Amino acid sequence: MNENEIEGMPSNLQTKAISLAPLGAKEYAWEMQHALEVVRFCQDNGVAILGGDVLERTDGNNIKYTYDNWYLVQVNEDWANYVSRSCKYATEKILFFLERLPDKRLLFALVMARGPQATESLRIPPDV
Repeated sequence: MNENEIEGMPSNLQTKAISLAPLGAKEYAWEMQHALEVVRFCQDNGVAILGGDVLERTDGNNIKYTYDNWYLVQVNEDWANYVSRSCKYATEKILFFLERLPDKRLLFALVMARGPQATESLRIPPDV
C-alpha cells in the first residue's frame, strides 16, 4: 500500500501502518492483527488485494524482508468476486505465514487495487 492508498483508510488503520521508507520502499505494512483489519476494510469497500509481502521485525525494531510473498490475479470474474476471493486469500496467507513462522514478529505489506482498471495488465486473457 502506498501513500495515496493509505489516505482513504480509517484513521485507526492509518496510525497502525508502519512506513517501509527506511527500506527504500514507498509502502506501508501492518502487524498481523492490523493487517487482518485492513483486509476486512478492503472487503467492505470493494478493494482487491493483489498480493502481499512478508517482513520481519528484528532486534531493535529493524525491519527486513523475509522474501515470502503471494499474489492473486483476476481470472475471468467480475470485480466483486475478485475482491471477495482476493480478501479471503489474503487472510489465508497471513494466517499461513504466522503458523509457519510463529516465533517471528511478522509484518504484512499489502498490494491493493480500488478497481479493475488498476489490474488490467495483470489479468489473464479469456482464451488462456
